Amino acid sequence: MSVTPQNGRSFILRSGNGLTADVSSSLTTAGNRIQGWKPNGSQAQQWVFWAKDNGSWLLETGLTHGTHGPGQAMVLDYNFSAGVTHLFSEHGDANQRWLFEDTGGGWYRIKTVRENEGERCLTAVGEGVALALRSPDQGDPGQRWELQPTGSRPQQPGGQGVRITLDAGQAPDLAGWLEAQKPVLETWFPKTVALIIGDAYAAPAEYRIVLDRSNTGVAYASGGMVSVNPDYVRRNPGDAGFLIHEQVHIIQQNRSAPGYFVEGVADWVRNYHFEQGGLPFVRSSDKYTDAYKTTAYFLDHVATHYDGDIVRKLNVAGHDGSYDGDDQWWRARTGKTAQQLWDEIPKR
Repeated sequence: MSVTPQNGRSFILRSGNGLTADVSSSLTTAGNRIQGWKPNGSQAQQWVFWAKDNGSWLLETGLTHGTHGPGQAMVLDYNFSAGVTHLFSEHGDANQRWLFEDTGGGWYRIKTVRENEGERCLTAVGEGVALALRSPDQGDPGQRWELQPTGSRPQQPGGQGVRITLDAGQAPDLAGWLEAQKPVLETWFPKTVALIIGDAYAAPAEYRIVLDRSNTGVAYASGGMVSVNPDYVRRNPGDAGFLIHEQVHIIQQNRSAPGYFVEGVADWVRNYHFEQGGLPFVRSSDKYTDAYKTTAYFLDHVATHYDGDIVRKLNVAGHDGSYDGDDQWWRARTGKTAQQLWDEIPKR
């Protein structure tokens, strides 16, 4: 049974080629690109439907919903001079109103009410590419759209589980070690999701770990892959915590949080939950921007004394692009800037 548009309700628009209608970089400035992007459940991919005349709909980005008065929202707009979509302030003309044509099986064709260029359908062209308005093409999956009510998200294997693929081809002597880490990581994946995501967005369903001789550090995460230095493992076979740290990066999918907080969140999960340790103290020369264990210490202080959910909120803000700075973001949630919070911590 098809999900039907409803006035005032929020939906994610997902195309037949697996992309969603996404506000680029979560920026609500007029003219910002509306693009196809992999689903992540963020506000940048949520659209509030407002009923207009003749069965048409105005689509407001979830990023501005509830923050502006009538007629001041930012909406999905057809930039007809360029043949693509962008974000623009609400005025309600034909290029901001959309018709949803039910094509069966839960799918819709989304058409602009503006007919000056002939019939034009919303089309997901590719990841990171602006949604286009093109002539109807029944064979184009990018012109088939389904509505997903917000709050629902794709189910992951085993309920927030993960598929981990292992590649020990460059270090076959460590294949057994890598296999032994897999159940630990699988156990901690849903725990980490609960700690830093909750229900805010969907974590990746799979990733792979590669033993890579070209890696001269310890490990790093990139996209859906974790690269591991085999020599580090040989020297430190008892260290599983660094893989927990990298798995956090796989889950984060950060957009806007500073790097020191990205690394701090990863070490917060590792130090204060997986290893149940962390630094015993910080020094007067340390800074909350030092990343890793020091920033994790800062995060744990705020979680303990101000808001037990602050790390999840920070991670989600970094993911959906709403993190707006070390002063404003922290003051809005604790009454103090990040620096003020750091300054109050006793140091040696």
